[in-house]
Amino acid sequence: MGEKIKMVVDSSVPIESKSIQAGQLPVVMLQLLTGSQTQDGRAAGIFTADDLIKILLYVRAARKLPQSLEQFTKDIGSNSTGIPGLEPNEIIDLYQKITDHANLWTPVEGLVKEQASSLKVASDDIVRIGGQVINTINKMDRTYALTGFS
Repeated sequence: MGEKIKMVVDSSVPIESKSIQAGQLPVVMLQLLTGSQTQDGRAAGIFTADDLIKILLYVRAARKLPQSLEQFTKDIGSNSTGIPGLEPNEIIDLYQKITDHANLWTPVEGLVKEQASSLKVASDDIVRIGGQVINTINKMDRTYALTGFS
């Protein structure tokens, strides 16, 4: 008793190990699995409308970045900055990588909308079936429903 167990949730994510009393392990595991234990933020796996908006704004901003050296040098009015690591060709390379990364997020909006539609159908079914259960119970003989087999 009183033995401590070292627990690391995901070795790919740098987090502090947390010592857990052996008797508390099932409770802590359940909290982690359900996302009810959070520290300094929301539970993992929660994706909000705000997240989607931020992604869409990122994609929009990335697509506005110049993609050609000619356009960039025209915008800054020079072929060279004179700063190693910040020359126009290096900045264009970075801009292209940012744009490529942003374009990877394009399918997310469609998938979120598809998921929202599926969740709407599921919630409608839950409400409909729940209503049927309540109606069935309400139609039962009140005495029978309360006392069972009389």
